[in-house]
Amino acid sequence: EKYFKSEAIKCKDGSKSFVRARLNDGFCDCADGTDEP
Repeated sequence: EKYFKSEAIKCKDGSKSFVRARLNDGFCDCADGTDEP
């Protein structure tokens, strides 16, 4: 459970969360683009 919490990242707008593996993968998981540079 602790491991999952550290792997989950929330979008800046708080609309959803995604796993660390999806950060900067070329696909926006957040509507606001939090996960992509």
